[in-house]
Amino acid sequence: MGERDEVEELRAEVRRAQARGAAPRYGARLRGQILMMLAARGGRGEAAGAVAAELGVPYQTLLRWKRAEAKAARSKAGAFRRVSVVPEGTLATIPGFVLRGPSGLSVTGLTVTELAALWRSLLS
Repeated sequence: MGERDEVEELRAEVRRAQARGAAPRYGARLRGQILMMLAARGGRGEAAGAVAAELGVPYQTLLRWKRAEAKAARSKAGAFRRVSVVPEGTLATIPGFVLRGPSGLSVTGLTVTELAALWRSLLS
């Protein structure tokens, strides 16, 4: 499915949710798909307001979802994480692809196959 088709499908789902009443209830799956699109588009420099307008979701609603997602990610991560310090420039020499996600997640050194498998698991 192309990006245009995905936008049309999401827009139709948003309209169905909004048709149910004055305070629409967007399902968790729909919210997740919209947030994933927002992250992808934001990575390309598109503004959240443009994505909200294109999908027909109120901008403030989109921001509330984004804040809630970031808060959930922080609470899952816990208060402390083990880290290691490496010499400057070390990460730049790791071969392979890099996947960067919201809230600072970064996975480096992936092969194309590993990247595709990770991406599929995130979409499901």
